[in-house]
Amino acid sequence: MTPSVDDFIAQIQQSREKLPKKLTSKINEILARKATGEMSKEAGNFLHEELDDDKHTEEQVKAIIELCPKSLSQEDEDGYLPIQSVIFVGEADNSGDRRSSVTFIPSMAREGCRLGVGGEENRGGLLSIVPTAADDDNTIAWLSGAWEKGPASDEFDRKRAQVLEKLRDFDLLKKADIEEYGLVTQALHPKKKRRFDFFTSWDPAALGARDSQWAAPIQHAIGPNVIDKKDKEKAFEMALKAGM
Repeated sequence: MTPSVDDFIAQIQQSREKLPKKLTSKINEILARKATGEMSKEAGNFLHEELDDDKHTEEQVKAIIELCPKSLSQEDEDGYLPIQSVIFVGEADNSGDRRSSVTFIPSMAREGCRLGVGGEENRGGLLSIVPTAADDDNTIAWLSGAWEKGPASDEFDRKRAQVLEKLRDFDLLKKADIEEYGLVTQALHPKKKRRFDFFTSWDPAALGARDSQWAAPIQHAIGPNVIDKKDKEKAFEMALKAGM
């Protein structure tokens, strides 16, 4: 029978006086190293697989990161950082997982900036390339809707729009990002209307009033990117109304 953690710690404490000091020191080093590694791994798995904004708080997330800072850089089996994997969780994915943890992205990004997640000047992982993105989209682009193909709801869109607003408040989302990463066209879909309205109200020139590397939203709306005929009509209406 495996002893409990408390029993094991008590046994070590009782043995310290009997063991040679050099061996005791080595054992302490091993335990600290093993414990730190295992705790960080479990914390990372929790951020990827268990985090739920209906059950957990920002204070708890910050406490996890404070105790196990490496957990925020721990990649899952697909190479996603925690700040990326939380984007997929929810009713727009096909995994059957109905948790939502996207609201923790601003906290993760702030802590990630402090800890250098994704490297310097990477905004805590917000500018990290999503491993499975065909177009080398980063975390911000996917949060804006680049990946979404399945069913969604107003609540799904609302939460992501609120996250974008909070990132702007933290100065982790820049106005220049809208043009650089094509965020208006990423959000041009009736299922992403709140995000589209957020970007176009912040940067009206993105609707076609400036030279751009991207097609004007109204042109994008009638292109091949929106497949469903009804969605295409609604996307066209969104672009047309926003540009009036």
